[in-house]
Amino acid sequence: MHRGRKECAGEQALSLIAAELHQRFLTTARPLLTRQPTPSAGIDMPQLSWQDFALLLVDVQKDFWSADLEKAFPQFHQNMEHLLRFCRESGIEVIHLREVFNDTDRSDWLPRYRMRGRSPCVRGTPGAGPLEEAAELPGEKIIEKQTQNGFHSVELLPYLCSKNKRYVLVAGLVTSVCVALTATSAAQTGFLSAIVADACADYPEAHELALKRYRGYLVDVANIQELPTKHPDWLNHICQLKGLGATARPCGGCAHEFNPACDHRSTSSRGSQRVA
Repeated sequence: MHRGRKECAGEQALSLIAAELHQRFLTTARPLLTRQPTPSAGIDMPQLSWQDFALLLVDVQKDFWSADLEKAFPQFHQNMEHLLRFCRESGIEVIHLREVFNDTDRSDWLPRYRMRGRSPCVRGTPGAGPLEEAAELPGEKIIEKQTQNGFHSVELLPYLCSKNKRYVLVAGLVTSVCVALTATSAAQTGFLSAIVADACADYPEAHELALKRYRGYLVDVANIQELPTKHPDWLNHICQLKGLGATARPCGGCAHEFNPACDHRSTSSRGSQRVA
């Protein structure tokens, strides 16, 4: 226990130093930035520890991109490139969540899709594929889902638990629906969660309303350039949760902790289950 606290304290101190250097970089060397979102112009920054974090990239697929979104968010493509570069260079695991439906018996279609006789992102169609800048790299995890909430997938929660992730960054399409539902579900399933605002898109009024509604309530909100400066606070929050023990782990207090297949069930929950 004491060793864990010392490790957290050391990570926090290193994170604060790195964040200060990053802020100094932004104020003195920003004109040197071209397409690099991270401080790399000759400044030797301490390496931030992002091992507890994962990026959930939600539904950045062709069927969910439109001319209206292109007009309202012209920087989306470049911002997505910046976010993915930052995560990959920083060691934040990238997990691609994609909505994919089968066109055989249509049994996995949502009811409204069935009633209208058409569905987005049908398997094998061009619209189900990712936008070019959001394509996965070899080895990156892809999880398919058939609802707007990434945590309705039976694969996502066990995967995050198996990787000991505590904080999820969420970005993609669209802000007020799949992004918000996934980010807030993460917060209700035992994870800390933040929406990366400038790597999302939606109808402008819906985008702003969703961020305003959930900021500081269930999730944090940050832009890509703010991620390094947010790191000290986020790491402190993780350390606080780790200090609370098993009941503060993902699944603690939610229905998933009673699933025998979930490794993150608390000791108290295991003991309280009745034996038939």
